[in-house]
Amino acid sequence: MKIFPSIFALSALSIMSLFAEIPTYEHRIGFGPDFNPIGGSVGYEHVKPDSFYLGTSTKFNKNTQLYMILVGYNFSLSEKDTLTPSVGGAILHDKYFSSDWVPVVSVEYKHRINDMFTIGGMAASIPKDIFNLTVGIPFSIHFGKNRDWDVKIIPAYNRIEGKYLTSNAISLGYSIGKRF
Repeated sequence: MKIFPSIFALSALSIMSLFAEIPTYEHRIGFGPDFNPIGGSVGYEHVKPDSFYLGTSTKFNKNTQLYMILVGYNFSLSEKDTLTPSVGGAILHDKYFSSDWVPVVSVEYKHRINDMFTIGGMAASIPKDIFNLTVGIPFSIHFGKNRDWDVKIIPAYNRIEGKYLTSNAISLGYSIGKRF
């Protein structure tokens, strides 16, 4: 007979933990597999609110290698909203294009719905010999005891214009990350 109140109490605690306050994290390391063709991505971000932003990423597969670094600032607009403009550079090599260091401009907005879900908007551009515009809607699901793990899913529109190539594409990026 005592098992039912215990199950009810555990269920209530589990639901309440979805909305519990979590610590503010300063760093995120993420990785994601890429199955088209087989490859992956690895990245690091300094994500502390009201502090400098540093982001690095490497994406690779059979046809493409991208190395990027961004610096900026994480503006805390409210308790649940951040805006991160950044600038940096990238090196891109693929079967159509090979670049030296090219400039990158990026802005990302994040809104924490609750401690389990975050949604936002992002845009990034490489405005040199090749023009690349990416506009996406990142959505993160946070899990773990302190919500320090996440899965980030980014459906995006990509426009690429170059000397020998013009392309429009819809992509789906994703990564699994650990915040600390």
